[in-house]
Amino acid sequence: MHTNLSSDSEMTISDIIKMQEKLNIGVILTDHLDLNYPNKDEFRVNLDKFFNLYKKYRNSNLLLGIEIGLGDSILEENTRISKAYPFDFIIGSVHAVDDEDIYYTYSQKGLSKKDYFENYFKSAINYISEFDNFDSLGHIDYPCRYCNFDNNNFTIQEHGDYLKKLFNILISKNKALEINTRRLNIPEVYRATVEIYSLYKECGGNFVTLGSDAHTSDAISTNFDIALALCKELNLTPVYFKNRKMIPML
Repeated sequence: MHTNLSSDSEMTISDIIKMQEKLNIGVILTDHLDLNYPNKDEFRVNLDKFFNLYKKYRNSNLLLGIEIGLGDSILEENTRISKAYPFDFIIGSVHAVDDEDIYYTYSQKGLSKKDYFENYFKSAINYISEFDNFDSLGHIDYPCRYCNFDNNNFTIQEHGDYLKKLFNILISKNKALEINTRRLNIPEVYRATVEIYSLYKECGGNFVTLGSDAHTSDAISTNFDIALALCKELNLTPVYFKNRKMIPML
């Protein structure tokens, strides 16, 4: 989840703690660090400020992480920063294709569905091949949010080969795959998610993290019940990370 230190969130630590206590759950703060975002004043969390502000709240039920946007041009800096701070958890996310932000510019290029998704997968496969210091790959369906095709979701028929390559890399590196719960209540998204994570399981995948991608307190843990039922159905193991070590959720 993202606090008001992220450019796209106004959620305060007080908001988070109130909801955490109401729901009786653990939370991990993962503010944005996207060093290739076109506006250099946005999506670059001040990590010194992050730790100075939130370290006093850190405990076994409130952990401190980061969501790092991946990319070729920022590989060295991502590696340096990810090793420089005492994160509990690092999400690696693909928010850009060849340094073109998916939301801001890439989705506006008018590409065919084939090119739109193939470019994304090729970039994602390259990024996770070269960058090692992350724990879970975030919201694999991110580009599906911002396109406008007849079917905006991945399919095994169209994208299975790319998905297998990506999953095999994650598995070989002992990385988890996030189930992003933000859109799981949408029937067609849920069906596509079942198909994708069934393939992940067939490839030998087991470990998944759950992320609500919350930017407001009312979105914290949204659709977690659906995600946990999906994990049970597919025999996947939901995990979280503390001190960069994988721990089963259940």
